[in-house]
Amino acid sequence: MCMSEGPKLSSNSFRRIKHYLYDQVGIVLTDAKLKMVEGRLQKRLRALSMNSFDHYCQYALDRPDTSESVELINALTTNKTDFFREKHHFDYIEQQILPTLSDEKSNIRFWSAGCSTGEEPYSMSIMMLEWQQKHANCTFDIYATDISTDALATAKRAIYSELEVAPIPLALRQKYLLRGKTDPNKIKVAPIATHPVTFERLNLTDNHLNIPHKFDIIFCRNVLIYFDRDTQAKILRQFARALTPNGHLMIGHSETLNGIDIDIDLVGATTYKKR
Repeated sequence: MCMSEGPKLSSNSFRRIKHYLYDQVGIVLTDAKLKMVEGRLQKRLRALSMNSFDHYCQYALDRPDTSESVELINALTTNKTDFFREKHHFDYIEQQILPTLSDEKSNIRFWSAGCSTGEEPYSMSIMMLEWQQKHANCTFDIYATDISTDALATAKRAIYSELEVAPIPLALRQKYLLRGKTDPNKIKVAPIATHPVTFERLNLTDNHLNIPHKFDIIFCRNVLIYFDRDTQAKILRQFARALTPNGHLMIGHSETLNGIDIDIDLVGATTYKKR
């Protein structure tokens, strides 16, 4: 017996969703993304026992104060990340930034902007805990933000599978991960590595980002690709203001700051420094 494929997303409903997502969080959906949107939001229709995308748009978009508007954003944001992803950034920090910065400052501040499910800020934390063993006077804290409440909930739990923690070197896994007693495939990041990380929901396209202080190092990797050039420029200018003098910004391997007028210069592979 064939199962129903579910409701179809009309061009009108897709246009409404596209405009809403852009207006709220700056993410650009091309027409080629219609099937992706349809597939992801069909799960929300089933959860709400709805059989029409038109009905869903009325429910989620005509009353944006409801929790469903947040669920829509959760469904349509991509949360792909790994521990120690793009390792050259971590190598650059250890070899080029920390030797000077830890002599100049007693506390080093990181921002993981678009932290997804937490692998990036926990990688930062593990790196810094290793650094502390040789530089005991150096403390650090990590501010981690994302637009997706689902991703942040996963990040705060700090529980991952065997496959997900595989990129962490074995010696570091033995020091900073705890294997579940009832389910050995559930592996938790140890409190010593989670404690320095503060998670918060943040929309990078807000006109005035409510951030707690300036940062020495900002990671915003594989996030800018989802925005148009004007929105990228707006976000990058906010990053420039959020950096300390000589602070560093790390972006994704497929991203560039070329053509955007900000006081940040390229100093390494997808690594920039504030003037």
